[in-house]
Amino acid sequence: MAAVSALRVAYLAAGAIDLSPDEAHYWDWSRHLDWSYYSKGPLVAWLIRASCELLGGWSQSVIGSEMIAVRAPAILCGSLLLLSLYVLTVQVYGSDRLAQAGVLIALTMPVIAAGSSLMTIDAPYCCCWGWALVLLHRAIFRGSAWAWPAAGAIVALGVLAKYNMV
Repeated sequence: MAAVSALRVAYLAAGAIDLSPDEAHYWDWSRHLDWSYYSKGPLVAWLIRASCELLGGWSQSVIGSEMIAVRAPAILCGSLLLLSLYVLTVQVYGSDRLAQAGVLIALTMPVIAAGSSLMTIDAPYCCCWGWALVLLHRAIFRGSAWAWPAAGAIVALGVLAKYNMV
């Protein structure tokens, strides 16, 4: 997963594709933070803003724009989604090999590649969705009391990305 993330950063550093209209729109939101926007929650703007604060200067020096910094949260969320797939598979089936195979299969899916490279509301939403499944499985099938509030917090975070997380 780390190697794939590094390859995604290298691909973006090559400057092959500009921001999509949605990404540019969310980047503009990140320059004007708010608690909500007319159609979406604030999480995508908050993530882009934090990433641009942390990586914006580096991105400017590498490619002359903040494009890598805008998309860095998608790479992180995509990696965390794959990790949640791995953890959930191990929890459900108890097989490390099956979990590795599931992650490898997921890496071949275009929707995973796009969602892990383009910063839209779906990157943090899917990441939160994956970890909510992990935590809810743990709470229901293993009786972990701490997993209920953790799952609630992750669902609440996901709602900030996309309202239909509920």
